[in-house]
Amino acid sequence: MPLALRFSLLLIVCLGLVNSAEAVGRKKPPPASVSAVRQLPPAPEPRRSQLPVATAVSTAPGQAGYVHYFLITHPDESLEYHVGIELSDQRIAWSFPGVGVSVAPFIASGSFEVTGVTYTIEHLYAIRPFPDDARMKTLQDEIGQRVAQWIDDEIPYCGYRTRGGPFCVSCGDFVVRLLFPGRTFATPNLPRDFFRAPAGTGPSTDDLLLFLLGLNELPSKEARIQRVAALSLPPPLREDISELLVSMDADAEPAAAVARGQRTMRRLRAAGARPSQKVVQDPPASGRKM
Repeated sequence: MPLALRFSLLLIVCLGLVNSAEAVGRKKPPPASVSAVRQLPPAPEPRRSQLPVATAVSTAPGQAGYVHYFLITHPDESLEYHVGIELSDQRIAWSFPGVGVSVAPFIASGSFEVTGVTYTIEHLYAIRPFPDDARMKTLQDEIGQRVAQWIDDEIPYCGYRTRGGPFCVSCGDFVVRLLFPGRTFATPNLPRDFFRAPAGTGPSTDDLLLFLLGLNELPSKEARIQRVAALSLPPPLREDISELLVSMDADAEPAAAVARGQRTMRRLRAAGARPSQKVVQDPPASGRKM
C-alpha cells in the first residue's frame, strides 16, 4: 500500500478516536436515584397526649403564662374551681366575681374581698399551657398586652352569657381566650382538638384541665387513666384529675361528659385552718389599668 494512502487512513482513524472521546466527555452523568434526590417529609408534630406536662406549685420567675388553679369558697360555703394566668411579675390575671377581668396578687392561701364580699382562696397547682418553647415564648412576650386589652375594655365576670346581654367571661373562658386569641373577643382561635362549648357558655375549668393534660383527644377512659398514671403530677393535681376521670362515662367523649354536669368536689379545707393572707380588691372603675 502506498505510503500516502496509509498515512491518510491513519489520520482518519485518529480523528475518529478524538471525536469519540469528545462525545463521551459530553455525555450527561446518569440521573441520581429518585430516593437520593427526594427529601423526606418533616416528621409530624407530636400530639399533646404524647408529651410530658410541666407543672408548678406556686408562682416563680420565668413562669409567665402558666395556668393556675385555685379552690374558692364562696360566702355561702359553696366551692368552685377558679383559674387565672400568671404574669411576668407573678401576679395573677383572672375574671373574678364582682370585679370582672382584673389582676391581683398571687394568693397561696387566704381571703379575697370584693365590694364587701369575702372569698376564701386556696392555691392548688399550675400547669404550663404549651409544651413547645416557641409558642410558650410568644405567650410570655405578649401576655401583658393581651391582658391589658381586656382590662381597658372593662370586661365583666359571668358564669353564663345571656342572649342579647353584654359580653362577659367566666374565669375559664377568659384564660382560654388569652391562650388562643382571635380577631375579636367573641372569636377565640381555638385549636381543633379543644372542646367547643355550647352557645352562650364558655370553656369550663374542667374542659381546660383535660386539654392541658392532653386527655381530651384520647379515645377511651382507660387511655386517659393510663396517661395520668404515666405523668409526673403534684398530688393535688393527680387527685383532681383522677376524680374528674372517675366521674366521666367510660365511653363518652371528655367534652360531652363535662358538659353534662359538674363533678362533685371532695376537697375541703381542714378544720380550724385560717387564711394566712388577705387581699381587698377595689371595685371596677372606669379607665382602670393593670
